[in-house]
Amino acid sequence: MIHAIQEINQHSPRLLPNLTIGYDIYDTCDDVSLAIRAALQLLRNQSDPQRCLIPTSIDSSLPEPQTKVVIGERCLEVSIAIATIFALPSVTQISYGSTSELLSIKEKFPTFLRTVSSDKFQTKAIYELVMYFLWQSVAIVGSSDEYGKYGTDSLLTALH
Repeated sequence: MIHAIQEINQHSPRLLPNLTIGYDIYDTCDDVSLAIRAALQLLRNQSDPQRCLIPTSIDSSLPEPQTKVVIGERCLEVSIAIATIFALPSVTQISYGSTSELLSIKEKFPTFLRTVSSDKFQTKAIYELVMYFLWQSVAIVGSSDEYGKYGTDSLLTALH
């Protein structure tokens, strides 16, 4: 991600005129309390935008930046906690792995987006594959966490 940001900034006159993208990295270790602490620290750092968004290696004369998007989380429990916090200042959260349909409720999580399909669409796609190929026997393997149980239960319901 850092490489992509640096490439965009290097070619920004052509790609993003008058805009420099910055970043700050927080490792939440898929832990809710660490994620909340990191989210609050990020919001606290908004009072010092040079520290928060523009790395010292990038010289920028642009106006004070504000965080507009946060990439992550993967885990549902952490995504919900962070999406709740970031909805207040309207900071967008883009998750690369949280697939729960719960996060699709825009009234609760107005600034949450994902790069993967929700569980609802994944289940529908698997169901359609099974029906298309007329498979008579299908084994479902899932993890024992909330994500795995929901996916397994959804697929069993769809197939019956």
